[in-house]
Amino acid sequence: MHPTKQKDVSNMSIQPLVFSLLEELALKCGLKSGFGNMSIAVYDTAWLAMIQKETESEKKWLFSECYRYLLESQSSDGGWPSYSSEVDGIINTMSALLALKRHAAYDSSQNRLYNEDIQLRISQATAFLSSKLQTWNVEDTVHVGFEILVPALLDFLEQESDPVHFEFPGRELLMQMNMKKLKRFEPTMLYGKTQTTLLHSLEAFVGKIDFDRVVHHRVSGSMMGSPSATAAYLMNASTWDEEAEAYLRTTIQLGAGKGSGGAPSAFPSTIFEVTWRKSLSMVKDAWDSSLVNLDTQRKTATHIYIAPFLQPDADDTAKGILCLNLLKRPTRPDRMIPKFSTGDHFKTFFTEQSPSFSANCNVLNMLIHLPNPDEYVQPILEAANFVAKCWTEGNVKDKWNLSQYYSMMLMAEALMGLWQLWGSNRLPGIPAESPIIEQLPLIIFQVLSQTLNSQKENGAWGGKNSPEETAYGVLTLKAISVRPWPAMLATHIKTAIDAGRKFLLSQRQNWINTQYLWVEKVTYGSQIITLSYCLAALNPCEPKSQWGQAMHSQFTASNKAVSKFSDFYSRIPLFANEPAWKIEASLVESYLTLPKLRRLRHEIFPRTDMGEDKYLEYIPFTWIGINNLSSQKDGLAKDIVWEMMVISMLNYQVDEYMEAVVGRYFTSDLDSVRCLIRRLCRESDSTTEPALLKTPIHPTNGAANGVSHQKDIDIAPGLADVEKVLSRFINYILQHAAVTSSSPYAQKLVRYDLEKFLLAHVTQEADNSLFAREISSTANTTVWKDAPTSYYHWIHNTSADHTSCPYSFALFSCLVARSVDRQDLLQGARQKYLAQDVCQHLANLCRQYNDYGSIVRDRQERNLNSVNFPEFSEPAGSGKAANGHTNGHQNGDLEPEGNRESWMKKELFWIANYERQCLDLAVKQLEDHIDEVSRNALRVFVRVTDLYGQIYVARDIATSVRTT
Repeated sequence: MHPTKQKDVSNMSIQPLVFSLLEELALKCGLKSGFGNMSIAVYDTAWLAMIQKETESEKKWLFSECYRYLLESQSSDGGWPSYSSEVDGIINTMSALLALKRHAAYDSSQNRLYNEDIQLRISQATAFLSSKLQTWNVEDTVHVGFEILVPALLDFLEQESDPVHFEFPGRELLMQMNMKKLKRFEPTMLYGKTQTTLLHSLEAFVGKIDFDRVVHHRVSGSMMGSPSATAAYLMNASTWDEEAEAYLRTTIQLGAGKGSGGAPSAFPSTIFEVTWRKSLSMVKDAWDSSLVNLDTQRKTATHIYIAPFLQPDADDTAKGILCLNLLKRPTRPDRMIPKFSTGDHFKTFFTEQSPSFSANCNVLNMLIHLPNPDEYVQPILEAANFVAKCWTEGNVKDKWNLSQYYSMMLMAEALMGLWQLWGSNRLPGIPAESPIIEQLPLIIFQVLSQTLNSQKENGAWGGKNSPEETAYGVLTLKAISVRPWPAMLATHIKTAIDAGRKFLLSQRQNWINTQYLWVEKVTYGSQIITLSYCLAALNPCEPKSQWGQAMHSQFTASNKAVSKFSDFYSRIPLFANEPAWKIEASLVESYLTLPKLRRLRHEIFPRTDMGEDKYLEYIPFTWIGINNLSSQKDGLAKDIVWEMMVISMLNYQVDEYMEAVVGRYFTSDLDSVRCLIRRLCRESDSTTEPALLKTPIHPTNGAANGVSHQKDIDIAPGLADVEKVLSRFINYILQHAAVTSSSPYAQKLVRYDLEKFLLAHVTQEADNSLFAREISSTANTTVWKDAPTSYYHWIHNTSADHTSCPYSFALFSCLVARSVDRQDLLQGARQKYLAQDVCQHLANLCRQYNDYGSIVRDRQERNLNSVNFPEFSEPAGSGKAANGHTNGHQNGDLEPEGNRESWMKKELFWIANYERQCLDLAVKQLEDHIDEVSRNALRVFVRVTDLYGQIYVARDIATSVRTT
C-alpha cells in the first residue's frame, strides 16, 4: 500500500505549529478545487476501481491505481479494515468484493488467463463477510445511509455473473429499516431541482433511476462531494462526463491518498475543515490572534461561508457564522434559522429524519456568540432545550461522531456559555425560573462529573488512548473549570486537565495518525482536525470568572453539608474504596437535584402531623452515588435516575401516610381500606392524568409554602379522603408512560406488586395494633408472644412486600425497557423467576437492615420490629451463636436489657448476612442469563436498595409520626 504523506509534528514547538496550520489554511482556501484531509475510505475507493472507460479500441479500467490499492489493503483474514465500527468492515468488504468480482468477470470475458490469486481473494472476502454479518448489530448502527447502502450492495452481489447471497440474523431488520427510509421515495425526487441528501448515496440507486436525469445536480464534476456517488453516476450515465472524471482524478491526487489510489468518503471538505479549525482557534482563544496577520484573517474569512459542493447544512452554517463573528465580520443567522428550525430542534439538512445532537450544540454555540444574542431568545431556547432533553434521556450518541466525549465537549461549551451569558444579564428574555436555566447547573455538573470519572490513569480518554478524544476531554474540563467549584473538586479538575495535557504531549508523534471518530458512509478521521483539537487542548485555561448573585444562588450545594456527608458515606461499605473526590462530586450533584425533589413533596401525600422528612436529603445520593460508582460500568440515563428518586420519595411517603392516617384513624376498619386498595389497583382509570408532571425533570413549584392541597388530617379523615390520596398515588404508578408502554405482562406485574405493597402496609398496621397490646413499657424490647406467624413467613411475605422492593423493581424494569425501546426488560421464565428471587432476598435484607437500625424508634412508636418475634428470645440451640459463643440466656434467664438487645441485634445481623449470601448467588445466576443492558440496570437497583439497608445500619433516617 502506498503511504500517504504526513506532516511531522513531533519535533515542532507548539506556537510555530499553530502558525503553520493557519498559514496552510489560508493558502489552501485559494485552491479552485477546494481541499480536504478526510482519511481514505475503501468503500469509495472500490467504486472508483469499478469504473471502465470505453476507448475506440477497448474498454479499460479508468483508475487501476484504485484497484491496486484494494489488493494491497486486503487483510490476511480476507476482509478490509473496520476502522472504528463493525459496519465499516462490512461496507468496505462488500464494495471491495464487488470490485474484485467485476474485475474477475471482465478478465474471464476477455479470455484472459485464470487468475488464481483473485479467486482466492474473492473466496476469503466472502467467508470474512459471511462471518461478520452473522454478528452484526444492525440496530445499533449509526452510519450515514447504511440502511440504503448495505441492501443495495447485497443486491449487486446477488446480480453478479457469479452471484453470492448472504443470510444473517439482522437481515430482516435491515430490510425493514430500508423500506422505512425509502417509503416515500420516488425517482422523480432526484430528477427535480431541489437537492436531497439521497444524492450523496446515489450509488445505491443503480438500476432504479435514470442517471441521465440527475446530471443537473453535478457541481464542478461532483455529486454532492461524494466520490462513490460520482463514480456511480459516471458509470451509468449514457454520455461520458469528462468533468466528473476530472473531479475523481483530483480527489485521488489531492485527497488524503495523495495519488496512492485511495479515495476519501467526501471531497472536498473545505467548509468543514476551515470552520472547525478556525472556530477552534478562536472560541478556545487557543493562541493570540497576533500570530496570524490581518491579511490572513481576511483571506480566510472570505472563504468561510462558501459551500461550493454540498447541500447547505446547519452544522457548517453555524460554524461559519460563528467564525465570521469571531473574526469581527458581523453576520446574522436570520436566513439560516427559518431554514433549519423545526420549533423543537434544528435539523442538520432540510430532509433530515433524525435530529443531530452535535448540530444543535453548534447552533446554540453560534447563537450565544452573536453580537446581539438577546434578539434570538427563542432559537436559543429551542436548541438549548433539545440538548438538555437529549442529555437527561441519555440520548447523546451523535450521528456525526462516534465519541461520547465529542458530544459532551460541545454540550459543555454551549451550555456553559449560555449560563455565563444569562448570568451577565445579556439574556433578559429568559427568566430565572425558566426550566432550562434551572437545569443548567445540574447538567453542567453532571457533564463535569462524568468526564472526570471516565479519565484513565494515564490521563487519556477513549477506548484506544486516542489523542483526539483526550483533547475532547480536556476541552470539556476547560470549559467548565471557569466556575469556582468546591476546593477538593477544583483541585481534581486541575489535576485532570494537567494529566490530559501531559498525555497529549507524550503522544505528539501520534497526533498525525488517523483517529477514526467521524461518521460518513464509513468512519473517517482528519489529521488537521486532530491537530487542531490537540492544540486547542494545550492552550492555558481561562481565568476564573466572576459569578453574579443569580448564578451563585442556583448553586445549592453547601460545602459544609457536602463535607459532612462525604465523611459519612466514605464509611459505608459500598463506598469504602471510592476516592473522596468522587463521593464529593456525587454529593454536589445530589444537592443540585434536591430542590426539584422538594418541590414535589406535596403533589400526592399530605405532610400534616409528620416529623421532619430527613430521608429527602439522602434520596438523591442513593441513586446518583451508585450510578456514578467507579465499578458501575454503564450508568442509567439521567431521567431514569430522576424517576427513581421520585419513586423512592413516594415510597417513604406511603409509609408515613399509612402509619399516620390509616394506622391512627382506621385501626378498627382496616378491611375497608383493604377493599379500597384492591378496587383502586384493579380499576385504575387509564384516562386519569398522573398526579405528577408527565415530564418530571421539570417539576412545578407544587405547594411552595409547604401547604398541602389535601385535607388537614388533624381533622379525622374519612375513607373518601384516603381514597383521594391513594388514587392519586396508584394512578401515578399505573398510568406512568413507562408502564403503559410496556407489555401486558409487565403492566400486570406492576399492578399486582403495587397492590401487595399497599396491602402489606395495612397488614403491618394491623400487626402493630396487635403487638402494641402486649407492650407494657417502651423502655424494654417486648417479645410478641402471640405472633400469628413465624418470623420466616413474616419476613418473606408482609415484611418483604412492605419494603416496596418488588413493585419498585417491576416499575424500574419498565423504565429501563422503555429507554431501549423494548416492552419487556426480562424475557422468559428463567429470567423472570430469578429476578423475583433476587427481589425477595433483597427485600428481606433491606428490611432486616432497616430493623437493625430502627429498634429504638420502633420501640418508642410501638411499631413491630424483626427482633420482637419470639425466635429472637429463644436459646440458640446446641450450636454456636452468631458471635461464636454459646447462648448466654438459656432457660429463660434474664439479662440486663442492654445485653439482651445486643444479642437480638447480633442474631438479626447474622440472618441478614445469610440473606446477603442468598442474594449474591441469585444475582450471579440472573446476570449469567441476561444481556448487558439488563445486567447494568440490575446492578444499579440492587446496589441502591442495598445502600438503603447499609444506611439504616449506620443511622435511622425514617420520619417519626405523632403517636397517641
